[in-house]
Amino acid sequence: MVTRHFRRGGLAALAGLIAAVAIPTTVSHAAPTVLHYNIQQTSFCGSTPSCYPGGNVNLFPAGADDSVVQLGFPWPVYVYGKSYTKAWVSSNGNVQFGVTSGTAQTTYTNDPLPTSALSAKAGVAPYWDDLLFNASASPIQGVFYRSVTFKGQPAFVISWRGTEFSTGNPVRGEVIFYQHSKTITFQYLQGTAESATIGVQKAPIGPEAEWSYNSPVIFTDEELNFVAVG
Repeated sequence: MVTRHFRRGGLAALAGLIAAVAIPTTVSHAAPTVLHYNIQQTSFCGSTPSCYPGGNVNLFPAGADDSVVQLGFPWPVYVYGKSYTKAWVSSNGNVQFGVTSGTAQTTYTNDPLPTSALSAKAGVAPYWDDLLFNASASPIQGVFYRSVTFKGQPAFVISWRGTEFSTGNPVRGEVIFYQHSKTITFQYLQGTAESATIGVQKAPIGPEAEWSYNSPVIFTDEELNFVAVG
């Protein structure tokens, strides 16, 4: 997998690169060690509800900081080919599978994948960062979920709408699981991922499909599809 690592010190170089090279409509990349996912990057049609479904039930209505809660799925979802009917959702932009209340991670410091800091087992990280959620904010902040029909098939959405602790910048991103597909979709309306980890891991020792680590590579209306190939 060609993972882009533009560190904080390289922002000027990144700005020049963005100015010189147009972002392609669709990009696929994978590494020999990542046997189960190709990552496809594309843009979607903006904040139209049918394009960015979001959620409507708030898992943290009183606000949250370094919190986790268990959530059941309406049907099994797949991570690296293994099915799960429930998971632990972290306010810090990730979902942990196969763990218990005693092992679910509340870690706010993100690391490169794979790592036990994300999950003791499988983990999905649409935007793993130190995130805050203010229950009094307008529009309301939180981690939301719902079942929808998306791209013509039943889907389950978990959406984070909050701010980065380090910068105060808004973050709005989500993960979408499908009933009849093992593809996992990430979508973004706000946030750059400059201090976040984005990707999927099967276990703390791998394999993993990492899109970025502490790299400002996320753009408004961006969609990443982790397409199962094995």
